[in-house]
Amino acid sequence: MKKKEEIKIEVRYTEGFEKRFTEACLNQLRKRREKERAEMQAEKTA
Repeated sequence: MKKKEEIKIEVRYTEGFEKRFTEACLNQLRKRREKERAEMQAEKTA
C-alpha cells in the first residue's frame, strides 16, 4: 500500500474576515427562511 503524501498548508485570515463570514451565514439563513415562507404560501394556496 502506498503511503499518502502529507500536505501542509498555512491559513492566513485577512482583516475583517469574521464580519464577512458572519454576514454570509446570516444571508444564507435569510434566504432559507424566505424559501420556506414561499413554500408554505404555495401550499396554502394549492
